[in-house]
Amino acid sequence: TVGNNGRNMGKYLKRSKDELEKLGIKVRSAERGGNATYHGPGQLVAYPIMYLNRYDNVLKEEGQFARDLLFVAQGALAEYVPWQEALVAAEEKKFGLWYEEHKIASVGTALYPSTRVSWHGIAINLNTDLSYFRYIDPCGLPSEVMTSLQAILGKEVDMKQFAQQFAKQLARQFNLSLTYVPREALEGSTIQL
Repeated sequence: TVGNNGRNMGKYLKRSKDELEKLGIKVRSAERGGNATYHGPGQLVAYPIMYLNRYDNVLKEEGQFARDLLFVAQGALAEYVPWQEALVAAEEKKFGLWYEEHKIASVGTALYPSTRVSWHGIAINLNTDLSYFRYIDPCGLPSEVMTSLQAILGKEVDMKQFAQQFAKQLARQFNLSLTYVPREALEGSTIQL
Protein backbone atom coordinates (compact mmCIF):
# COMPACT_ATOMS: atom_id res chain seq x y z
CA THR A 1 0.00 0.00 0.00
CA VAL A 2 1.06 3.57 -0.60
CA GLY A 3 -0.22 6.13 1.89
CA ASN A 4 -1.49 9.66 1.40
CA ASN A 5 -3.90 8.37 -1.26
CA GLY A 6 -1.03 6.99 -3.32
CA ARG A 7 0.60 10.33 -4.03
CA ASN A 8 4.18 9.82 -5.22
CA MET A 9 3.49 6.13 -5.87
CA GLY A 10 6.21 5.98 -8.52
CA LYS A 11 8.71 7.48 -6.07
CA TYR A 12 8.45 4.50 -3.69
CA LEU A 13 7.90 1.57 -6.07
CA LYS A 14 11.01 -0.01 -7.62
CA ARG A 15 8.90 -1.50 -10.41
CA SER A 16 5.74 -0.23 -12.05
CA LYS A 17 2.37 -1.03 -10.56
CA ASP A 18 1.59 -3.20 -13.62
CA GLU A 19 4.85 -5.16 -13.28
CA LEU A 20 4.19 -5.81 -9.60
CA GLU A 21 0.64 -6.95 -10.26
CA LYS A 22 1.95 -9.40 -12.92
CA LEU A 23 4.10 -10.87 -10.11
CA GLY A 24 0.93 -11.33 -8.02
CA ILE A 25 1.58 -8.29 -5.81
CA LYS A 26 -1.46 -6.04 -5.55
CA VAL A 27 -0.65 -2.35 -5.20
CA ARG A 28 -3.21 -0.12 -3.52
CA SER A 29 -3.34 3.51 -2.51
CA ALA A 30 -4.36 4.15 1.09
CA GLU A 31 -5.84 7.11 2.95
CA ARG A 32 -3.43 6.68 5.85
CA GLY A 33 -0.33 8.69 6.56
CA GLY A 34 3.06 7.41 5.55
CA ASN A 35 4.54 6.24 2.28
CA ALA A 36 4.86 2.69 0.89
CA THR A 37 4.76 -0.49 2.93
CA TYR A 38 4.15 -4.19 2.36
CA HIS A 39 1.34 -6.23 3.92
CA GLY A 40 1.46 -10.00 3.64
CA PRO A 41 1.56 -13.38 5.32
CA GLY A 42 3.56 -13.53 8.53
CA GLN A 43 2.66 -10.02 9.65
CA LEU A 44 0.39 -8.96 12.45
CA VAL A 45 -1.63 -6.16 10.87
CA ALA A 46 -3.71 -4.41 13.51
CA TYR A 47 -6.17 -1.67 12.59
CA PRO A 48 -7.88 -0.78 15.89
CA ILE A 49 -11.17 1.02 15.32
CA MET A 50 -11.40 3.47 18.20
CA TYR A 51 -13.43 6.55 19.00
CA LEU A 52 -10.56 8.82 19.97
CA ASN A 53 -12.66 11.59 21.56
CA ARG A 54 -12.96 9.18 24.47
CA TYR A 55 -9.21 9.53 24.99
CA ASP A 56 -8.88 13.30 24.51
CA ASN A 57 -7.17 13.67 27.85
CA VAL A 58 -4.38 11.43 26.50
CA LEU A 59 -4.66 11.70 22.73
CA LYS A 60 -4.38 15.28 21.59
CA GLU A 61 -3.67 14.45 17.98
CA GLU A 62 -3.61 11.63 15.48
CA GLY A 63 0.19 11.40 15.75
CA GLN A 64 -0.16 10.45 19.41
CA PHE A 65 -2.41 7.54 18.45
CA ALA A 66 0.28 6.29 16.04
CA ARG A 67 2.93 6.60 18.76
CA ASP A 68 0.71 4.74 21.22
CA LEU A 69 0.36 1.87 18.72
CA LEU A 70 4.16 1.69 18.55
CA PHE A 71 4.37 1.46 22.34
CA VAL A 72 1.79 -1.35 22.23
CA ALA A 73 3.93 -3.22 19.69
CA GLN A 74 7.06 -2.58 21.73
CA GLY A 75 5.38 -4.05 24.81
CA ALA A 76 4.28 -7.17 22.91
CA LEU A 77 7.71 -7.65 21.33
CA ALA A 78 9.39 -7.25 24.72
CA GLU A 79 8.02 -10.69 25.60
CA TYR A 80 10.35 -12.12 22.94
CA VAL A 81 13.48 -9.98 22.81
CA PRO A 82 15.36 -7.63 25.15
CA TRP A 83 14.59 -4.08 24.14
CA GLN A 84 17.66 -2.19 25.30
CA GLU A 85 18.29 -1.49 21.61
CA ALA A 86 14.66 -0.74 20.75
CA LEU A 87 13.61 2.68 19.71
CA VAL A 88 10.29 4.18 18.83
CA ALA A 89 11.45 6.68 16.27
CA ALA A 90 9.66 9.99 16.19
CA GLU A 91 11.29 11.52 13.14
CA GLU A 92 8.93 11.27 10.18
CA LYS A 93 11.33 9.43 7.88
CA LYS A 94 12.18 6.77 10.48
CA PHE A 95 8.76 6.65 12.16
CA GLY A 96 8.17 3.09 13.30
CA LEU A 97 9.59 0.53 15.67
CA TRP A 98 13.23 -0.37 15.28
CA TYR A 99 15.43 -3.12 16.69
CA GLU A 100 19.04 -2.01 16.56
CA GLU A 101 19.43 -0.69 12.98
CA HIS A 102 16.45 -2.53 11.52
CA LYS A 103 12.78 -1.63 11.30
CA ILE A 104 10.38 -4.27 12.57
CA ALA A 105 7.06 -2.38 12.60
CA SER A 106 5.52 0.35 10.47
CA VAL A 107 2.60 2.53 11.45
CA GLY A 108 0.24 4.67 9.41
CA THR A 109 -3.03 5.96 10.80
CA ALA A 110 -5.93 8.13 9.76
CA LEU A 111 -9.00 9.57 11.47
CA TYR A 112 -12.47 10.13 10.11
CA PRO A 113 -12.54 13.94 10.53
CA SER A 114 -16.15 14.26 11.62
CA THR A 115 -16.14 11.42 14.14
CA ARG A 116 -12.47 11.06 15.19
CA VAL A 117 -12.76 7.30 14.67
CA SER A 118 -9.40 5.72 13.86
CA TRP A 119 -8.62 3.52 10.92
CA HIS A 120 -5.51 1.94 9.50
CA GLY A 121 -2.85 1.15 12.10
CA ILE A 122 0.29 -0.93 12.45
CA ALA A 123 2.04 -3.83 10.71
CA ILE A 124 4.54 -5.88 12.72
CA ASN A 125 6.87 -8.23 10.86
CA LEU A 126 6.78 -11.55 12.68
CA ASN A 127 7.36 -14.40 10.18
CA THR A 128 7.29 -12.09 7.17
CA ASP A 129 9.03 -12.97 3.92
CA LEU A 130 11.23 -9.87 3.82
CA SER A 131 12.04 -10.34 0.11
CA TYR A 132 8.79 -8.56 -0.80
CA PHE A 133 10.18 -5.32 0.60
CA ARG A 134 12.79 -5.29 -2.18
CA TYR A 135 10.11 -4.06 -4.59
CA ILE A 136 9.56 -0.82 -2.65
CA ASP A 137 11.36 1.80 -0.63
CA PRO A 138 9.47 1.09 2.60
CA CYS A 139 8.58 4.38 4.23
CA GLY A 140 11.11 5.97 1.88
CA LEU A 141 13.96 3.86 3.28
CA PRO A 142 16.17 1.20 1.67
CA SER A 143 14.45 -2.20 1.76
CA GLU A 144 17.45 -3.70 3.59
CA VAL A 145 16.48 -1.92 6.81
CA MET A 146 13.43 -4.15 7.28
CA THR A 147 13.57 -7.10 9.67
CA SER A 148 11.23 -9.56 11.32
CA LEU A 149 10.98 -11.19 14.72
CA GLN A 150 11.76 -14.51 13.04
CA ALA A 151 14.99 -13.05 11.61
CA ILE A 152 15.98 -11.72 15.04
CA LEU A 153 15.19 -14.93 16.93
CA GLY A 154 16.22 -17.40 14.23
CA LYS A 155 12.94 -19.31 14.57
CA GLU A 156 9.28 -18.99 13.62
CA VAL A 157 6.94 -17.13 15.97
CA ASP A 158 3.49 -18.37 17.00
CA MET A 159 1.18 -15.77 15.41
CA LYS A 160 -1.82 -16.47 17.64
CA GLN A 161 0.24 -16.21 20.80
CA PHE A 162 1.76 -12.92 19.63
CA ALA A 163 -1.68 -11.55 18.69
CA GLN A 164 -2.95 -12.31 22.19
CA GLN A 165 0.03 -10.52 23.71
CA PHE A 166 -0.56 -7.54 21.41
CA ALA A 167 -4.25 -7.41 22.43
CA LYS A 168 -3.29 -7.40 26.12
CA GLN A 169 -0.84 -4.55 25.54
CA LEU A 170 -3.46 -2.62 23.54
CA ALA A 171 -5.96 -2.98 26.37
CA ARG A 172 -3.36 -1.85 28.88
CA GLN A 173 -2.31 1.19 26.81
CA PHE A 174 -5.88 2.43 26.33
CA ASN A 175 -7.35 1.22 29.63
CA LEU A 176 -9.76 -1.21 27.96
CA SER A 177 -11.11 -4.59 28.94
CA LEU A 178 -10.79 -7.49 26.50
CA THR A 179 -13.63 -9.68 25.34
CA TYR A 180 -12.73 -12.46 22.93
CA VAL A 181 -15.40 -13.04 20.29
CA PRO A 182 -15.29 -16.12 18.05
CA ARG A 183 -14.85 -15.33 14.35
CA GLU A 184 -18.15 -17.05 13.54
CA ALA A 185 -20.00 -14.55 15.74
CA LEU A 186 -18.66 -11.68 13.62
CA GLU A 187 -19.60 -13.09 10.23
CA GLY A 188 -22.18 -10.92 8.55
CA SER A 189 -21.93 -8.18 11.18
CA THR A 190 -21.33 -4.56 10.23
CA ILE A 191 -19.82 -1.59 11.98
CA GLN A 192 -21.21 1.88 11.36
CA LEU A 193 -18.90 4.83 11.70
